[in-house]
Amino acid sequence: MGSRFRPSRECVELGRSAVEAGDAVTDLTDKCHAVFVFGLIQLCSGAFAESVDCCSAGLELAERVGDLVRQARCLNYRALGHRRLNEVTGARTDAEQTLALASKLRMVEYIAMAKANLGWVAWKEARSHDVEKFGEEALALWHGMEDPLRFDWIALWPLIAAASEQGNLPKAIDQMRGLFAEGQYPLADEVMADCRAAIDLRQA
Repeated sequence: MGSRFRPSRECVELGRSAVEAGDAVTDLTDKCHAVFVFGLIQLCSGAFAESVDCCSAGLELAERVGDLVRQARCLNYRALGHRRLNEVTGARTDAEQTLALASKLRMVEYIAMAKANLGWVAWKEARSHDVEKFGEEALALWHGMEDPLRFDWIALWPLIAAASEQGNLPKAIDQMRGLFAEGQYPLADEVMADCRAAIDLRQA
């Protein structure tokens, strides 16, 4: 699981090579796929600005060929890239567009991720009610899927932050436990160590 979400340097270079090779490809669908995949690789490797650029290029290609599914995917991960760059306006705009398109296409996993990102926007704008609303809705959608994306952290972090700011530490700690659920996206080791210490301190 860790290697899936933490691409190696070789994986990054293979993705880059695929995009460069795509310059000679006339099939825009294939080119769109290569660009989108590289954007996702960049996102998972922490190159957030580069990921936003790739997803933007992929979105343009998807719009040219009329591929709504890839449009939703590019918008979805570009929203997350904006979020990781702390760009509230970009995250909001892309998350709202993702929510509208994913709802039309019934892409439950992306409906959930859009709501999770809108929960982060709500937290940045101090709208605590919407943080809880969007976050809980996102988690409910993911957990209702037979094979969900393991990205609960996208919804959990705003929920944890909001609960902490409200002085509800038991709730924040309970939500923090969700980061350790089996198969979840592996966050940075130091972050997980701090979370584990907070949970253990609460239990002591």
